[in-house]
Amino acid sequence: MLWSAHRRCGASARRGDLTAIMPLREAAHLLRVEPKALSFIKEIFNARKIVAAVCHALWLLIETGIAKGRKMTSYKSIKTDVINAGATWQDSQVVVDQGVITSRNPGDLDAFSAKIIEEVKEGRHVQRSAA
Repeated sequence: MLWSAHRRCGASARRGDLTAIMPLREAAHLLRVEPKALSFIKEIFNARKIVAAVCHALWLLIETGIAKGRKMTSYKSIKTDVINAGATWQDSQVVVDQGVITSRNPGDLDAFSAKIIEEVKEGRHVQRSAA
């Protein structure tokens, strides 16, 4: 899980090129109320690094304000949450909007992983506005 790994290894926005958020439903639900986890994700985003979320992990992008104004996909049961957060929801394996990569479910992980690799090769997204 991202947050457990972050706390153990002392991760920061200064290290690495991306944050991949892939907690299961229950973990995502718990992390969305964890201020330090949300701060870490926002720090990565504001550093113009890639943020990738699959399934229910979009709840964290909603909580940080990253979802607003973006095109995204998610697990079907949180489609309304994504729309209510101000995002445009699409039923696609992967959606990318200025370095924010979203995917619907674990069945889409091949496409999700390929898109992460492509985006990392592109580098930082300097045109992106901060959340």
